[in-house]
Amino acid sequence: MTQTNEGLLTKFVNWIERVGNKLPHIFWIFLGLWFLVIILSAVFAGVSAVDPAKGEEVKIISLLNRQGLYWILTNVVSNFAKFPPLGLVLVMMMAAGFAERAGFIPALMKTLTKVPEKYLIPAIFIVGICGNLASDAALVIIPPLSAALFYSRRKDPIFGLILGYVAAASGFTANLFIAGTDVLLSGITDAAVKIVDPNYNVYPTANYYFMVASTFVITIVGTIFTVKYAMPRFARWDEEYEHAQVPPQYLTPLTDKEMRALKKAILAAGGYFLLMLLLTIIPNGPLRDPIKNTIVPSTFLKGIVPILFLFFVIGGYVYGKETGTVKRPTDMVNYMTESMKTMASFIVIILPIANFVYTF
Repeated sequence: MTQTNEGLLTKFVNWIERVGNKLPHIFWIFLGLWFLVIILSAVFAGVSAVDPAKGEEVKIISLLNRQGLYWILTNVVSNFAKFPPLGLVLVMMMAAGFAERAGFIPALMKTLTKVPEKYLIPAIFIVGICGNLASDAALVIIPPLSAALFYSRRKDPIFGLILGYVAAASGFTANLFIAGTDVLLSGITDAAVKIVDPNYNVYPTANYYFMVASTFVITIVGTIFTVKYAMPRFARWDEEYEHAQVPPQYLTPLTDKEMRALKKAILAAGGYFLLMLLLTIIPNGPLRDPIKNTIVPSTFLKGIVPILFLFFVIGGYVYGKETGTVKRPTDMVNYMTESMKTMASFIVIILPIANFVYTF
């Protein structure tokens, strides 16, 4: 019975893999959806419904006529340019990419090397989850670092590699801080909700409580499962690992210079962010809403992206200046330029996505 169930499960998973592999690139999927909406607008032209919020009748307008084609062709570029996630994500990744290349974010992750063995598993989960501050960088840095740490403690490094990947991937949208993912998701949601209510705003902080709770839930559940079930079965030391070659950068802890730089960077970036919070919380603070004098909404929430931009820039600059990875102002520009190169595919797929959303 068990073998039969495993066989059915394997077939089902293989079927999902085959179907997934046959799916076209997301660019073509959204391009197809965009064209489908245009065609459906002609099919259902004249059909109406009552807007429950305003009590007004709303009619479907065909986009396959002279006026519709005029609207499409004259708005393709503007739809792309004004799509909120485009600017939000590029600005965030410009700063996060700089902080990563300056060494600030990798140094934060490398603090794992000093964690006592009994706290190693939850620490890997916490750092892996919060590593999405640097977007995909955590998926590149955490797994080999986790493998090296397991090797140094005479535990199966292959298991450590897998655990590091699981930690970074399982909590990719959870965090203790506002990350680029929140900026992306809130931007898309904000663009969609304005179809229904143009005055409603969705901020990057919308999921914050859920994100923080998810960080601890994933860490606790992942640690219990790993310690109680996975490690006893799969993490045994194999004598073949005795002669393995481990890149020294993964086992070498931060130097005194790097540690001092990291502490200064954390103090500088953390102090800046606390100042921004203070200017929001205090009565009549300058970062409260200029009209309602409220915290929600407020200048702080509406301007969270440039505030986070400076947070990463300050942390990266202080760390880079102290360690020598940032020697000239042009280094900052070069690092930001390099980070933008990784966003090329994102920029491309935004064209059909933006026009698909704004067609409504």
